[in-house]
Amino acid sequence: MKNNNKAVNYSVLLATALSCGVGGASAEVTKDAKWYERSFEQLLETKIVTATREQQEIADAPANMTVYTAADIQRMGLRSIEELLERTTGFFSNKQAAGPAIGSRGFIGDNEQFLMLIDGHSINSIVDKGPGNAFLFPFLEQVKRVEIQRGPGSTLWGSDAALGIIHIITEDGGTDIDGVKATYSHATEDDQRYINVKAGEKLTEDVNYMVSFSAAESDGFKSGEPTERTWEALDDSKELYFKAQLRDTKVYARFSDIRNQRPGGSLAGIDEKAYTRRKHSYLDLQRSAQLNDQWNIEGRLFTDIIERWQSQITPVTSPGTPTVEESAASKETALGLEILGRWRPGTSHHVLMGVRAVQTEVDPVSNSVTFPVTALPSNSTGSINMRVVPDDKDTNIAVFAEDDWRINDSFNVIVGLRIDRNDLREENTIVLPRFATNWKITDEWSSQYSYSTGYIRPPVGIGFLGQAQFNSSFNTNGRIFGAEDSQEVETHDIRITYNSNPVSIRWNLYYNTIEDSFNFLFEEGMVGAENRVLFFINTPEIKTYGTELEFNYVPSDRWNLYGNVSYVIKAELETSTSTAFGVNYDLNNTAFGFGEGTFTPDGTVSGYPHQIINLGINYFFSEQLSANLHYRGWNEMSGRVRVTDGFEEQDYGPEHFVDMNIRYQQVGGSDFDVALFVKNLLDNDKSEISELYFSQTWSERARSVGVKMSYQF
Repeated sequence: MKNNNKAVNYSVLLATALSCGVGGASAEVTKDAKWYERSFEQLLETKIVTATREQQEIADAPANMTVYTAADIQRMGLRSIEELLERTTGFFSNKQAAGPAIGSRGFIGDNEQFLMLIDGHSINSIVDKGPGNAFLFPFLEQVKRVEIQRGPGSTLWGSDAALGIIHIITEDGGTDIDGVKATYSHATEDDQRYINVKAGEKLTEDVNYMVSFSAAESDGFKSGEPTERTWEALDDSKELYFKAQLRDTKVYARFSDIRNQRPGGSLAGIDEKAYTRRKHSYLDLQRSAQLNDQWNIEGRLFTDIIERWQSQITPVTSPGTPTVEESAASKETALGLEILGRWRPGTSHHVLMGVRAVQTEVDPVSNSVTFPVTALPSNSTGSINMRVVPDDKDTNIAVFAEDDWRINDSFNVIVGLRIDRNDLREENTIVLPRFATNWKITDEWSSQYSYSTGYIRPPVGIGFLGQAQFNSSFNTNGRIFGAEDSQEVETHDIRITYNSNPVSIRWNLYYNTIEDSFNFLFEEGMVGAENRVLFFINTPEIKTYGTELEFNYVPSDRWNLYGNVSYVIKAELETSTSTAFGVNYDLNNTAFGFGEGTFTPDGTVSGYPHQIINLGINYFFSEQLSANLHYRGWNEMSGRVRVTDGFEEQDYGPEHFVDMNIRYQQVGGSDFDVALFVKNLLDNDKSEISELYFSQTWSERARSVGVKMSYQF
């Protein structure tokens, strides 16, 4: 039976907006209660799972969290995780030659520093760098909420959760969706269009299911000088997601195929679009059991298959000859088991214990190119097949535990530890501790201190770790590493929170250290009889520290004002060891024109603004009609530009952007919803920064006007 709960969305709309604006989560409110019929304190009693891997009030979580619910996402007209991160405290998305990059708290690089989860299942790759470009795909229609953690979470989640966690939690059948709902969206400028069809039902009291299918395409947008590039274009990308619950057993299954156009075009040099492509399929089975009043056991058995191409060209005929390029094609097949035990010996202790074991078989990573020789320069060859790394197995075993000890009603301590062993990416055992204290000073004031650690193991590799570039002329037995160091992160946070109707404020100070953050290797060349990577940059330590402020003001049931400000006081390194073709150089050396723009001469990180501001207002004309106006702005982005005799430091900004979304639910009393949205209302598409580093370019898309329509059957 269909459940018309659209009016319910309005009932909880401002409740979810309240917590979103201050980095919180939506309250567990009853569906038939208006938000203003509940107390301000009840609205702040939120529940999240990412910070401690079990439901916990956000005020007690040993992490800085921002949570968006389905109502938040619909109200603000967000289409992708990237757009969601653009509004999140302390996050920034920039561009580079390989595609979009996520940054946080003054640091931006490859996306491997962030762990992306869907219902607790990692979609990161051990061959590629983290989640890749998955955050570009618009798969938000089946989302119940998205929990975003700023700072490390490796104690409970392992490698990759070094600078943050993006956790997508999907809807439940029968509870969040009952029936069938279809959604279509189309926008100008990048010509993005996507469709989603989802269905859910509660078959019995103990059985429910949800299934969702999404497909998306986008022409992207062009910018960048001196070379024009195409950013964020999607081609024939799709996702199928299924989840079901049978009593204490849950089943999660997902297939996705995401093709993101490479901004730099084809590696082969032919006039065809080249795409970074990732196909990911997994099956995840979870079962929980309540053994007694003190013990709960949860087990997960899962398997993943990830296929990835760094550059894939759609087959064409020219003339009568197929043109195909598959650059750095890879495949990984994983089988994993995780067991969690939750022990509550009394009201003062909540203890989490876990063990996780994952073995991933990595097929040979190879380059394969076939194309008409006449379509290329005369010195090009017509066929290339090159093995980059041989097939092997990666084994990862970890044990971890955490104790939440409530000393009294106003003070608790959290202590956690993880021991993590890996034998392919690095033969090493690491120890990852965590410590946090929460002190409720008064009914309105509370404070927290937390110490967290993060870790990133190097990917198995596509040449970026210094493996020999294997081909028919070189030995394929074994790997040659140019840099074995992983990235290690330590973070200290001090947070003060004030909650008193109708205002909520959260202020945070952080200090991060990131060791061996860039172990980038590039280009092959002969060293004696071996074909080795000859170029690398190694940064021993980056230090970042700054402050974050989040607030929300809810004076009535008609409107609320929310926002956040983050300021990076410092993000720099002291030294950098680099080499190119046997010649060593440091940050101030201008002998080489590649890679030196990663940092300015004084060591400041490039490509990330030191000041970011978000400010928004929600207004509700009626239970069906609402509007959101959101301002985004940044300033003080450091970078280098080329000059005649080398590089010159430059600060960029300020930049200002305004987005708007108007949503009308149950049009004419029907089951039809419609939303009109405008991205970059100011149309300031001339804000282009070129060659900050690694061909990194900043450019906001020009004004985009779109419509989104949904119908529930």
